[in-house]
Amino acid sequence: FTYTGTEMFRNRVVADIGCGGGAFLDCIRGMAKKTVAIEPSEKYRAELQKKGNIVYPYMQDAMKEFNGKIDAIVSFDVIEHVADPIEFVEQAYGLLADDGKCIIGTPTDAPVMRLLLGDDYNSFLFSTQHPWVLCEDSFKVIAEKCNIDNYKIKYHQRYGLGNLMYWLLNKVPGKYKQYEFIKTSVDMAWKISLEEQGLADYIVFEFSK
Repeated sequence: FTYTGTEMFRNRVVADIGCGGGAFLDCIRGMAKKTVAIEPSEKYRAELQKKGNIVYPYMQDAMKEFNGKIDAIVSFDVIEHVADPIEFVEQAYGLLADDGKCIIGTPTDAPVMRLLLGDDYNSFLFSTQHPWVLCEDSFKVIAEKCNIDNYKIKYHQRYGLGNLMYWLLNKVPGKYKQYEFIKTSVDMAWKISLEEQGLADYIVFEFSK
């Protein structure tokens, strides 16, 4: 909800692309008119259906019923895994209703981490699980290829200063590592500074039809 707020889901038809077990849809089911779960993993789909979602393995499978009919689409940490990000966005745009909104979030290359850690970070970042590491210019190209004019790009810093310090000390990830001497105000200033400079570790591509 840090990336989306809640109003875009109220009384709307909502789809989560690559939803996994459906944790996000669980959170909005009470406010959404209808929830559409798009998830390739067969082991999740049966459970998603039991929870009352309309379930499809892929976006093209949802096209027959929902082409141009979904009011709000979200997709978090998925586009970096797909074979073709342009096709991914094209299909999401096709599912959107008029005035619908889509929010796609993905990790960046975390420029500050790469600058300070070099190969110690690159070997972690460029994994076989993520064939794509997308940036602001990537999304501008995707928008142009998909003929999307109404879009915006935002940055969010998920990991705090403690995470960077842990990496520098140990050369391995420390996730949400906290140190007592890093006060909340300092951590927030660090995150805001990276977001304002476009150096944050997460980027959100938001577009409307």
